[in-house]
Amino acid sequence: MKRIPDLLWCELEKLLSSKKRRVGRPEFDNRKTFEGILYILRTGAQWDALPEKYGNYKTVHGKFMKWAKKGIFHKMMVKSREYYRKRNKKNFWYAIDTSLKKAPFASFGDKNPTDGAKK
Repeated sequence: MKRIPDLLWCELEKLLSSKKRRVGRPEFDNRKTFEGILYILRTGAQWDALPEKYGNYKTVHGKFMKWAKKGIFHKMMVKSREYYRKRNKKNFWYAIDTSLKKAPFASFGDKNPTDGAKK
């Protein structure tokens, strides 16, 4: 996986609160944690399948949940967009890949098309 550029990480790191504690274990590296989260999102793997180089999966998942509740990921996307817009003024487009189709067995859907002959 490509690493996050150092200049971008300096901007993103400011969004993450990192308190220096005198008691307990020291906090795990936020950059490795974030890369672990990106690994899970990219591969779709389960949390307990996270490679050890990203840290303990329980720690990574805990930070993911904490950051999600605080809205950190939205702020990171805004900062990342600003970072890339400043460095790439020619390419100013986004692509979204999606599929819009009604789920056939959903409660709001019609009958299953293969059951057309059934009463």
